[in-house]
Amino acid sequence: MNVVNVLPATLFVLALAASSVALAGPAVPASVQAALEAATTIPEARVDVIGFAPKVQPGCRAEYAEIGRPLEGSGRVAVKLTGQLVGGAPCTGWAWATVRVFAPVLVATRALRQGESLDAATERVEREIPAGRKVLASASGVTTARAIVRGAVIEAAFTRSTGPQAGAPIKVVVALGSVQVEQTGRWAACGKDRACAVLPSGKHVEGTLVDGRLLVTLP
Repeated sequence: MNVVNVLPATLFVLALAASSVALAGPAVPASVQAALEAATTIPEARVDVIGFAPKVQPGCRAEYAEIGRPLEGSGRVAVKLTGQLVGGAPCTGWAWATVRVFAPVLVATRALRQGESLDAATERVEREIPAGRKVLASASGVTTARAIVRGAVIEAAFTRSTGPQAGAPIKVVVALGSVQVEQTGRWAACGKDRACAVLPSGKHVEGTLVDGRLLVTLP
């Protein structure tokens, strides 16, 4: 089962690539928009900022924006701002950004009974993702754990995996930045809606199923 999971809390820092943007007006600085998009844990997500309330010194221009936690869905997000005053002195501040997060999700194309396979019964539709909502990115090897009405967004809580049994071989891709290492591991039981494996070294890892492989992203 491929579930959109929350990544470990990481500090996301992005510099404004071109000129800095003054915070005096209502416009959202490009650095803030970029940092919000980088902090999103949902694949193919689109982030719309519908509210931005900075608290900085007059004349402070935002050059960097930091998001202290992963962005898991729509809501209000604290943003740390760092920049310079007109004379070149450093300045810092904070802002609240109210965002709406949209992403492709799986939607039931017909009414489904408990225990039915999701194969050929869903379509991808862009919907708003509420914070904390776990939605599926793939219907492969998944059956319903309850009845689902036509048009409903498929949430992880509504399904159960029909994947391989513990001990079955699985290709594991361990990614650290731009470096990826692939090796063959063994499936390991680790609870509902989670995908885990044991590497040849004996190390237990948890990741996300992507095209039949377990992708493990190291912080």
